[in-house]
Amino acid sequence: MKSILKKLAGGALIALLSLSALATTLSPVSLLNPSGSTSGQAILSTGATTAPAWGSVSITALSGTLPIANGGTNATTASAALTSLGAAPSASPTLTGTPVAPTAAAATNTTQLATTAFVLANCTGVGQTFTTETGSRTSGTTYTNSTGRPIVVYVAGVTTVAAGTLFATINGTANVATSSSPNISTGVGLSVVIPAGATYSVTGASATIAAWFELR
Repeated sequence: MKSILKKLAGGALIALLSLSALATTLSPVSLLNPSGSTSGQAILSTGATTAPAWGSVSITALSGTLPIANGGTNATTASAALTSLGAAPSASPTLTGTPVAPTAAAATNTTQLATTAFVLANCTGVGQTFTTETGSRTSGTTYTNSTGRPIVVYVAGVTTVAAGTLFATINGTANVATSSSPNISTGVGLSVVIPAGATYSVTGASATIAAWFELR
């Protein structure tokens, strides 16, 4: 009988100890107080013998590659990232489709990329037509090229005395182009390119202007 009572007492003690251990296991682990952290921090290990602490994760401490699906490049170098993302290399790229670029200001003279719009704005002939300006232009009068593109001026004249001359002035610089003849009543003529926005005039010195045309 005593033996049975001892066994029952021992079993009861073991059950109590088991329930106590179970209660301890089910109790939530007490971590650091979130109020002690700042936005964006994480719980970081401080070593095997010390408690973890709130801290910021340095990007340099991370390793590996982040897949494209997760916002990464799936690469560890810049060149590999360009390839992975399907981008053109920075050196000697081969572009497809219809690439676009900023258009430089007119008369830009650098190694900057030239778009088709820049080329058209700085060349003559394409998209321009000849106009007769004989009735609206006079000798020695200054005009302004406000077309936004270079134009070409063609002027024909007739000398009134020997050594009669036609000369063009651009932006105040005279004799940019000249045409003369040692004979009287002889035809003279000149052509000159006028940059966009420039002022220009053609003057007859001992010569009359007979015709004035512009490619604009």
